Amino acid sequence: MTALGRPQPASPDHQRLAVVVLAAGGMGAVILILTKPDFVETGAAIFLAISAWLCITGVVAHWLLPRRPAMPLIALTCLFYALFFALPPFFIKTEWWTAAAAGDRLYGISLTRISTFTAALVLLGIASLLLGYSLWRRRVGLPMRLRLPGSLSLGRFRALLWLLAAAHLTFLYVPALSSHSSLAQAMAPLGYFAVGMLLVLGIRGELSDGEKAVYWLILLPLEAIVHVIGGLVTPIVLLLVFMLSVFWYVKRRLLIVAVVAGCFVFYVVPLLKLSNVFIAGDIASNTAAENLSQRLRAIGSSAVFIGSSLDAAREKNVAAPILRRMALVVLLQHCVETTPETIPYLGGSTLRNLATNFIPRLLWPDKPSETLGQWFGHTYRILRPDDQRTSMNLPWLVEFYINFGIVGVVLGMALAGVLLACLEQIFLQPTMTEVEIVAGWSLIFRVFYQESNLSLMLGGLLTQAVFLIGFLSAALWLCRSPKKRPVDGASA
Repeated sequence: MTALGRPQPASPDHQRLAVVVLAAGGMGAVILILTKPDFVETGAAIFLAISAWLCITGVVAHWLLPRRPAMPLIALTCLFYALFFALPPFFIKTEWWTAAAAGDRLYGISLTRISTFTAALVLLGIASLLLGYSLWRRRVGLPMRLRLPGSLSLGRFRALLWLLAAAHLTFLYVPALSSHSSLAQAMAPLGYFAVGMLLVLGIRGELSDGEKAVYWLILLPLEAIVHVIGGLVTPIVLLLVFMLSVFWYVKRRLLIVAVVAGCFVFYVVPLLKLSNVFIAGDIASNTAAENLSQRLRAIGSSAVFIGSSLDAAREKNVAAPILRRMALVVLLQHCVETTPETIPYLGGSTLRNLATNFIPRLLWPDKPSETLGQWFGHTYRILRPDDQRTSMNLPWLVEFYINFGIVGVVLGMALAGVLLACLEQIFLQPTMTEVEIVAGWSLIFRVFYQESNLSLMLGGLLTQAVFLIGFLSAALWLCRSPKKRPVDGASA
């Protein structure tokens, strides 16, 4: 079996294409500024448009790197900040946010403007991220990298992957297992690894027709349905991003990746959101069986015909909650208006759990639970006092600001860029084998989606890495068999 396609230096054609993309991005930035909504200040529009163009530059720079990392971690991070911070103000409406009164106080977010200061924070954050990443990558190298056993028996390796896939599905569908935080940290990268390597084997022609049918018709639908039942779209989006990134680095088919991503955004996501819209009232008091039954009926009724479903989506304005969900810059604007005038800078208090979150609950049964989302929502009066269930995401850029202000955004985002460069050097070197690359990507790819607080996203990363490397090293050693057709251990 051939190794994962090694990233090649950019050809002159690719360099010319990069220039065209950057020029088109610049023209698009000008159009955004000229057509800005009234609630976006002129200075804010300029800074946000530059931020979006800078994100495009980050994606193009990744493509042009002479020793490009094996997976697009920095490119996906740039896309995240473009889609969630730089671009939303040009497409949202202020009436989508309405603060509600509770007694003599307002709770929630009331959007009246996107200020120049907020947009400047976005630009500073993105520029600092790319600067930190670039400087570390150019001047500092880490001697370590992920190493796993090679020359595997193809039959044994396939059996291992199917066992891991079955174990991950069992974990997802058994509440007693999925509610266990330590087990969740262990199973998440193993599930991605199984899905990713089975995809690679399928592309290489190393799976039977029956295995391919099980993969596409049973495994992947079951991986998605459990999240639809829970009303969650983000895990499905992350799974798609993971698979598309693996596919891209095996086949180099950008058009297919773009078409699949476009269809998912414009067709699948509205249907998933619509299935939740059809369920009226509070289902929190329902039993799990009733919840499942309601959601399956809603999904079925909304997916009979794509055309009618999209008509219903337009009538219910499904785009509004999707864009509202993506507009994290509005959350930053709310925090800018609150900090430090009403709530003083936190001085790093939200980062304290980074010192203890790496300790497994198995070793520390009484370890405090991660409740920062609830604390943040109530402290900044986004959640009503009686809401004890909702957890507000605290993106990295916002977290750096509410802790240390402008200095925190600049230094914090620069350190985030350094972190991305270090993770690439350890887990995504282009000389690694395809098994090592997919394993490393399974562990770290979600770091690009910097929507939740740092301690939640990074606190367990070290523990996950130790477990994943230890488990796969032992399992892959058992899969070695020189008498059988091997999975090539050559460099990728």
